Parts: sequence; C-alpha cells; structure tokens
Amino acid sequence: MATLKNIFVILSFAFTLFVVPGISQINLIFNIDTAYVQNTCEWAYYKTQQADLNGDGIEEKIEILANVMRTNDSKGFRDRDFNWDDGQKWTSRIIEQAGDTTWIFYRWIQNGRLNGFISTDDPPSIILVQTDYNSINAYKVIYFKHDSIEVSQILQTKHDSEFHFIERDK
Repeated sequence: MATLKNIFVILSFAFTLFVVPGISQINLIFNIDTAYVQNTCEWAYYKTQQADLNGDGIEEKIEILANVMRTNDSKGFRDRDFNWDDGQKWTSRIIEQAGDTTWIFYRWIQNGRLNGFISTDDPPSIILVQTDYNSINAYKVIYFKHDSIEVSQILQTKHDSEFHFIERDK
C-alpha cells in the first residue's frame, strides 16, 4: 500500500517532468506543409551545419530555412539581398545521410529570426534560439533517430522585457 511519503515523491517527480521549464516536452511545429517547404525558391534563406547528433558515428545535416525571396535587380537577376517582410515562416529539420527528414521547427516569427547552435554535449544537441520583436526563446533538441526527438524550452523572456534606450542629460 502506498504511503503518503511515496505518493509525495511520485507527485514531486511528475511535477519536475511536466511543469518545470527546461524539462517538459514541447512541440515546435505548427501546421507544417512539407511539400510547401520543399519548394526551395521560396525558402532562399538557408543555414546548415553537420554533427553526429545521436552518437552512431554518422553525421546528420541540420538546416534552418526562412520563407523569404531574394530581390531582383533592374535586369531581373537575383541579387544577394533578401526581401524581408514584417514576419516570415521559419523551419528547421534534421536530414540523415539516407535522406530521412525529421522536422523540428515550423512557425511564423513576427519581426524576428531563428538561429541554431550545436551544443558541447556528448552526443551534441541542437540549440534553437527564436527572437522576435520583444522576446527570446531558446529550445534544446535532442535527436535519437528519425522522427524521435526530445524538445525542451531552456529560456523564455517576458514580452517587452528588453532594456530601453533613454537619453541621459549631460
């Protein structure tokens, strides 16, 4: 029979797993259309990195893409400038050498961006940093195998908590 102390220990453990920021599982994908993302001409902003994320000795490719077109010059040729809007769809995915894709992020970011970093963990994990007009969110993505990831939020700032510039009197 469970004692009050055992029940308290179990509830404390469950609270730690499901409530404390940085431990609970998070879904970073909102209504993804993978066929739409494959249309690379509309996803011109592209960053990539490679790392052995699951310790199997084979490097996976990590990509971050934004749905933003390049501008055209007066002759119709694409130049190197991006035609940023007030917000873009951003996505991130892991691609194995066999071509299997695991989607880890797909969201609209208003006046912001998505950056990615590889951690020094062994095996390494992915750190995604989402910034928008007034907040920063960071997520840790642990990759086990195709379509098997664990995502936790490791940083969240309050909206409108950024320091503001104020001119000082001389």
